[in-house]
Formats: sequence, C-alpha cells, structure tokens
Amino acid sequence: MGGSRRSSLHHGLKPPALQSSNRRYVPAMESPAGALRFQAGDGLTLAATTTGEGPPVVLLHSFGFDAALWESTGVAGALAAAGRRAVALDCRGHGRSDRPVDPDRYGAARLAIDVSELLDHLAIEQADLVAFSMGSFVGLQVLQSERRFHRAVLAGVGGAALKPVLFEGVDQLPRDLTPDAARPLLGTLAPHLRHRLAEGAADASALLEVLRAGFSPTSKDFSSVAAEVLLLCGTEDDDPTRLAEALPRAHVRRIEADHGSTLDHPELVPAILEFLSLPGSNPQTVD
Repeated sequence: MGGSRRSSLHHGLKPPALQSSNRRYVPAMESPAGALRFQAGDGLTLAATTTGEGPPVVLLHSFGFDAALWESTGVAGALAAAGRRAVALDCRGHGRSDRPVDPDRYGAARLAIDVSELLDHLAIEQADLVAFSMGSFVGLQVLQSERRFHRAVLAGVGGAALKPVLFEGVDQLPRDLTPDAARPLLGTLAPHLRHRLAEGAADASALLEVLRAGFSPTSKDFSSVAAEVLLLCGTEDDDPTRLAEALPRAHVRRIEADHGSTLDHPELVPAILEFLSLPGSNPQTVD
C-alpha cells in the first residue's frame, strides 16, 4: 500500500499513539490487579481494570493500545492517589476484551454502548471521563447521550471529529486476511503499533476491522452534550478550536507536544487533575 493511502488513513494527523516513547506496556494477555470482566449487550466479553477507591473516573485508551496505557502514563495512579477510582476499559478488539474479526461488531455507536454498559455493570450513577485519541472520539459519541458523566478530559482530538469521514479508503482494505497477512498491513498503516503486534499485545486482524468500522462520532451535532469538556491537545496536533465551538461547555488547553508525545508531557497529569477539581494539581487558568 503506497504512501498516499497511508496519508489518507491518518487524515492528516499524527498516528494516534506513542510515536516517540520507549515506555513498556503490560502485555494484553496478563490480568492485572483490579481486573474485571462483563458481558456486553451483544454477547461479547469485555474487560476493564480498576485502581483506587472513590468517585469513579472512566478511562478510554487510544487505537491499538489497552487499559495498561493509563497505568504506564501515571494517570491511573495519580487519580487513585487523589481519592478517585480509575476504571480503565479495554475497548472491544483491544487488550483482554474479545476481539471479533467482523466490522459489524465495532463502530462508534457500539463502542459508546460498551461504555454505558460498563457504568451499568459497576452500578455507577455519576462519573468523570478521561480519554485519548480513539478514546476521545468514542467519548464524544458517549457524551451525546450518556448523562452520567459530569466532566470529561478529551485529549488528542480536534477538528477531525467534525469531518464526515475520518479514515478515507478503509473500504478498500482487503477482507478475510489471515493474521500473518494482517500484521504487516496494519504495521504499514500504523507504524507505531509494530512493536505491540510483534509482542502479541495487539491483534492486527481485529484492529483492521476497528478501522474499517470507524470510531468517529456518527453525529456531528454536539449540542446535546451536557458534560463540561476539556479538550487537551498538543500544539503540533489537530487544532481543537472548531470542535470546542461545537460543544456547549468546552475549554481548550494546548501543551507543547505533538499527538503521540502528549501522553509523555509533564503537564498531562496536572491538567487532568486540575480540570476534575482534584487535589494534587497546580492551579492554572484554562482558556
């Protein structure tokens, strides 16, 4: 697949993950402390990991990664230390959740339902939300109808969420690929995932179907979003200005980073804690 196809699949943004980090991640097959499983409404078994005790904060990871992302970035631990319960979901097709090779089992609407069903499973009546990249796109879908979220930090998402199509050319991806054929194809489309594919921490066949189904919000009308939202983006990432204008109660904060290095930035955790009004953050004006 040539360079032009790769560019269209990434819609002009940096690939949605950690391009410059040497951080090591817990392999998806391991069951960390605080692991739980629940059944989604369509029969799939999904996994999540909880850390700490207190008012819950749901965490949604980026494409190709899993709940361990939030432990390695220090976000889950910081929330727990601040008296919150971090609930990190393994989105379907990722981590310890089921990984069907069928695009009909994915899509933003289905991924959003999974989040609501996680709240149901844990009997959560009110929560905050923290998400990055793919997780933030899904978060926008969730917030259009889910009223149990009070505040949301959506990192690594901008004006691309308003586009009719997030990934052009996905419908031309070959179908019925074997795992051996899917891995190099996905490694070409998403070079930042090559090490995870090699370690077996990501399933190339399932992830291609996640891309095929798409994860951008199905509706671009965000007037129904009741939660207060912080769009936390790198200065070298997609501009969030237009998206902020489309949200009823949005704030924007830019940090000196590109898409991938946002998660490595020392301002990430303080910005999250500050917006969620938690102790342990450095007060700073949010535009």
